[in-house]
Amino acid sequence: MSAEDTRMSARDAIYSALRRRLMAGHYREAGPLVPTALSEEFGVSRTPVREALALLERDGLLIAGSRGFTVRRRSIEETLEIFEVRAVLDSAAASAAALQRSSIDLAKLEELHRRATAVTDADGTAPDETAHQAVRALFNQWHDCIRAAAHNRTILSVLHTLDAQVKSSAPWTPAPAATSFADSHAEHARILDAIRRTDAEAARTEMLDHLARDRDVRVRHLVAQSLELPGDEAGPVDGQAISPRITVVGLTGTAPVVRAADAVVSTTGAVISTSGPVANHAGPPVATAGSLVSAAGSGADAAGSAFGGDIGSTGDDTAPGFPVPLPGECP
Repeated sequence: MSAEDTRMSARDAIYSALRRRLMAGHYREAGPLVPTALSEEFGVSRTPVREALALLERDGLLIAGSRGFTVRRRSIEETLEIFEVRAVLDSAAASAAALQRSSIDLAKLEELHRRATAVTDADGTAPDETAHQAVRALFNQWHDCIRAAAHNRTILSVLHTLDAQVKSSAPWTPAPAATSFADSHAEHARILDAIRRTDAEAARTEMLDHLARDRDVRVRHLVAQSLELPGDEAGPVDGQAISPRITVVGLTGTAPVVRAADAVVSTTGAVISTSGPVANHAGPPVATAGSLVSAAGSGADAAGSAFGGDIGSTGDDTAPGFPVPLPGECP
């Protein structure tokens, strides 16, 4: 191997390692990432480290400064925009997979779905934390398999970048306790059935509905953080001193509307209502505590079956392998 190949290999390894850390929120509260310190940590020269950091800046994960690279912070509204774009591309991948998938692609999807349902109990709950992490790892592999089954390198490349942007902006691993995967299993089954029947439009719409729940739960988590932590870069939210028990109940334009105790506020700072029903972006009025409503009117309970971290979080540049290791880790 030439010196150039060795340098490129080191750069790629450092890039992947730092990307995984950024997606897990590892550096969100840290100071600048300094090439000298990272070169000592990884045991390499500063050249591959600088190159890896430059690639992460290109991906929209870091910002270069005079003292090093800092994590790029995004507002809730900007993060929501990324979710929306990613959902469009993932639904397009599901549609393409229905038409382009091979028999091997279908066999992988069916086996991954079977394994995920087998890990959980009859009510969709995981018996312990190990099983909980295994289900999420299988979910990640399943979504990656759908993307691969689309056989569209451009979609894969763009989603690779968007995944990292979403997870670095909204890193979150929900507590295993009382989490049910029943809704996710049912949604995956409907998407799989559409792909099996080569029904591209059904695969697209089912995937959109499926991803709406992930988006709503993650936005709720981000809004909770912005209400509880003064100085959050999403900007001041009216009602910040109100009880942190908040729920996303809809959208005003692209800004999520949340319920905090008895007041409903948007993340732009405007109080929408202090009592009574609140209309979501497209769907029936809602105002009940504990409900999450997407822009399309779909919802999930605040505690329950949301699968934050379900989509494309393997962190590699390669297509998913098979068979899938059990248990796995969901970043």
